[in-house]
Amino acid sequence: MPRRAICIAAALVALTGCNFNAVNPTSTDSLAGTWVGSATDLAVTLTTSQSGSVVSGSGQVISGASEYALTVTGTSAPPNIALTMTYVDGAATDTITYVGTYVTADSVTGTWQQGLTPIALSLALQ
Repeated sequence: MPRRAICIAAALVALTGCNFNAVNPTSTDSLAGTWVGSATDLAVTLTTSQSGSVVSGSGQVISGASEYALTVTGTSAPPNIALTMTYVDGAATDTITYVGTYVTADSVTGTWQQGLTPIALSLALQ
């Protein structure tokens, strides 16, 4: 293959990886709103607001037979999101993390880390 064709092909591959389209998230996507998700023995509702890339809010998690109120902080820099949630369990304050990516403007997928076992969890905007 001629050198010029190889260079053009390489440039197209590089540009394709950088291009967002209607299916992929854009820099205008926001984590503001009410997001819900569930997995085995886990149900999550988060109500968040966003200013710039900073996310804050509250939520609720039902894990097994336990229910906890959450305080949510984090960042949303499409396509990535990173959240830290805290809740009080008896006398202790515990932490949950959620790291994910936008699938569309109204859905994200990621990993919920509460304790030692990570859980795959998708959230949908309501």
